[in-house]
Amino acid sequence: MGSHGNICLALHAFCRGSIKSMADQDIQQDPGNPRMWIHVDDGVVTASSNTVMQEFRAALESQLKTTWDSTLHTIVGIKVKRPLLGKIILSQPFLTQKIIDSFTTNSTLPRNIPIKDTNSLTTSGNDEEVINPNGYLSIVGSLNDLAVATRPNLAFAVGFLARFAKSPTTRHWTAIQQVLGYVKGLGCRQLVIKPKTTNKTIVTWVDANWGGEFSRSTHGSITTLFGCPILWASKRQALVATSTCHAEFMALGWAARHSVWLKELYFDMTEHVATPTLMCDNDAAVKISKDNSANKRTRHCERECFYVNEQIHRRCLDIEWVPSQQQLADIMTKALGPMPFERILASLNMLCPG
Repeated sequence: MGSHGNICLALHAFCRGSIKSMADQDIQQDPGNPRMWIHVDDGVVTASSNTVMQEFRAALESQLKTTWDSTLHTIVGIKVKRPLLGKIILSQPFLTQKIIDSFTTNSTLPRNIPIKDTNSLTTSGNDEEVINPNGYLSIVGSLNDLAVATRPNLAFAVGFLARFAKSPTTRHWTAIQQVLGYVKGLGCRQLVIKPKTTNKTIVTWVDANWGGEFSRSTHGSITTLFGCPILWASKRQALVATSTCHAEFMALGWAARHSVWLKELYFDMTEHVATPTLMCDNDAAVKISKDNSANKRTRHCERECFYVNEQIHRRCLDIEWVPSQQQLADIMTKALGPMPFERILASLNMLCPG
């Protein structure tokens, strides 16, 4: 039996009689049991007391050989620092330095934003030289490892440039060098997890940038808990939106599913959390989300978009309008100038050490 089977045996023996979480089958709902998260050969275990932790460790070591560290220093390549009580700093200095050493040169100039312009970057309609995609793919893949773990400031740029990985041109190569210059210049960025509020509300900031190549809009979201970012994403929409309102409405339906799941997961792991809130800067999309009646603007929308209506009417979700100047998800959907970009990073606690 493999290590995964041995872990399952240990969990079954130790957590006998507990109820599995409906949000994640690997999580037990009994508050007396430990919680364990595993990725390949790395993981984290938490428990309500040292006694419970030691009992679980004995059960696990009866099935397989393990290495334990009482203090969490790194997890799946992410460096974890706890300088103060209630404050956690996440960073990837080794991967960042590897990217700088492998893909930049002395001529790579430091940049203050990861991407400047997206309108000129397309997959068709230009006669530029197509470059070998292997090097381009290596850079995109390495940058993506940063973007999904600790660097939400890279998510849009990396996701956008990944669309051209099949046949990148010299223009795309120049754009990816811009991202590398940003990492080189501001590679010290760290994600600081420090609660800004005691309000146990999952808040998801949702935005969509209408249009784009092949008329596919880009939507994105940033989810915060206690004011700290816990989930973010930037994605091109699968369907063609006929208006800004339509694009935002689809983005709300997409974000609503993640918010409801996070609420259930948080409840199973710890305790009750307040009703999740969606923050949208499109007034029409907010009003349509609250009103489930059919009208000329929404009758053509895919039915899955109306998931947000159902969740709001069941009081499983709230939705609020937010001014565009305060929309944190802007960083996930479009290229921003240095000032608005830095303002959002400060709100997300993306800081340089010092």
